[in-house]
Amino acid sequence: MKTAFDILVVDDEFEQRTLLEEILQSHGYRVSSFAGADETLAYLRSNKADLVICDIRMPGMSGLEFLEQTRNFFPALSVIMMTGYDDADSVRESFRLGADEFVTKPVRSEELLLIIERVIWQYAALQN
Repeated sequence: MKTAFDILVVDDEFEQRTLLEEILQSHGYRVSSFAGADETLAYLRSNKADLVICDIRMPGMSGLEFLEQTRNFFPALSVIMMTGYDDADSVRESFRLGADEFVTKPVRSEELLLIIERVIWQYAALQN
């Protein structure tokens, strides 16, 4: 199994992006972060990533729109959606559009790391 994963963090909130970067980098992941979905899609057109952690509510293209685009153009890319709102409809819609997992803000590092591990194992199982 691949040992280092490239993770993209997409969140319009600077503090949230920074926190997630620190958590993930301290556990050996390579991390790039973006303030919006459009710049993330542009990055993905010429760079590889294994996993995206994306906020649902962002100005411009929403996380749900990003997820839909991602599934159309990068169907093998793993995506974890996150939100700080208690919105069951967004959770259902995320899974309907193909999200691998879902996490709520404020993100607890232990929970996030377990979710990422689960996604990595799913990724590895698909590669075999």
